[in-house]
Amino acid sequence: PAATSPAAPKPTPKNYNYSLTPEANALSNSFESNRGRLPWPVEKGFVSQGFGKYHHAIATKVELENYGIDISTNHGATARAIFDGEVARVFYIPGRNWNVMITHGNYYTLYSMLESVTVKAGDKVNIKQQIGKVSMNEEGESIINLQIWKGTTRQNPETWIAR
Repeated sequence: PAATSPAAPKPTPKNYNYSLTPEANALSNSFESNRGRLPWPVEKGFVSQGFGKYHHAIATKVELENYGIDISTNHGATARAIFDGEVARVFYIPGRNWNVMITHGNYYTLYSMLESVTVKAGDKVNIKQQIGKVSMNEEGESIINLQIWKGTTRQNPETWIAR
């Protein structure tokens, strides 16, 4: 049998200052300063499900949570970036279809329920640039879900987009 040596002490984690680059910091500040004035992720639509907890329409004892807002729109509507940024990820989730995550400094936006996407990770996008097409659900409705996050904190998109 091999001799066992006493456990080596665990190294102390180094505390690095992971601050944003000057460019990312400027983008983050610009995003923040446009709160309440950002364009909608579709040209036409209305908020059909708000941010936060709500009860299921049929199973009323079931509580659900929307991390963003659902916007009902026209069939085949173009989904667009609500601010300048960089595409961090494009991914597929069954039941949520295609998703696009865009970083804006400390902030990121997530666009869910897309039938197709026109961007890929690493692409730089401009405000109102097309990122995909909104999909249709089983009920024949075209709904996009928009989420806004500051780091790991969910934001209510209704307070960020123009009224």
